[in-house]
Amino acid sequence: MNAEEIKKARDICDRASENPRLYSSEIVFTVLPAALDEIEWLQKENAIMSEALEKLSRLGAGDRLGNSDGNCIAQRALKEAKGDK
Repeated sequence: MNAEEIKKARDICDRASENPRLYSSEIVFTVLPAALDEIEWLQKENAIMSEALEKLSRLGAGDRLGNSDGNCIAQRALKEAKGDK
């Protein structure tokens, strides 16, 4: 979604909060598909980045997690992305 589409979606949601019955179909046909497209794109990007971080976390260590600064940075980023601390 570009900035203009996001603004339009927010405007629709704002109007819908004032009168849900009037704008419910506009949300379903405008905002929801755009949001689902954005979610799908983000999921693909997340998979690409996660795969790259997985490879970087093991770079130079075979199948095991490495211990270089770069390996550790990638490992921390993966943990944070997964919600681990």
